[in-house]
Amino acid sequence: ISALVAIFPDEDGNFDIVPYLFVPSAKVEQRKGGDGVDYQTWSDQGHLIVTEGNVQDYNFIQAKYLELAEKFNIISCAFDRWNSSQLIINLMQENLKFSPIGMGYISQSTPTKYFESLVLDKKINHGGHPVLRWMMSNVSIEEDSAGNIKLSKKKARDKIDGIAGLIMAIAEYMNTLGDDNDSIYSDRGLIFI
Repeated sequence: ISALVAIFPDEDGNFDIVPYLFVPSAKVEQRKGGDGVDYQTWSDQGHLIVTEGNVQDYNFIQAKYLELAEKFNIISCAFDRWNSSQLIINLMQENLKFSPIGMGYISQSTPTKYFESLVLDKKINHGGHPVLRWMMSNVSIEEDSAGNIKLSKKKARDKIDGIAGLIMAIAEYMNTLGDDNDSIYSDRGLIFI
């Protein structure tokens, strides 16, 4: 599953979440409910976007992103540096803004902790999206000796891509927030005493 997750923050600190989850049709055939997970049902309900073939169709994902960019005012998009180079190069040629993000503790700890606080404060609204609920139930967290946390793919029970995409979106939101808050030092410079 490849995930493109849009977040819509409001002035009260709540986030509406709209995930676009892509899966190749061959994977749908493999996951027809034998293990309690039925990709076909989720696809029929509009929760998964099925693409042709047995590998991810990045051209389809690119077209979807361009469609969303026309529909919404996308400020910026974080992307996982792993295996997305050509897709991002293509989209950047459309004058869209992207930021690479790593999946290690340095990049993930702060937004993951923020996401956890949003969940606990009931500030995440995904409309009961069943695939995100399932992915959340698969999430496992790793913690280093300094208390930094990140999602753990190796310890996860199953797919977590939508949650990883959501945390990357939150990371990008946190990074772009700083762009909107001008410091007095940007106009007058530092004053030394």
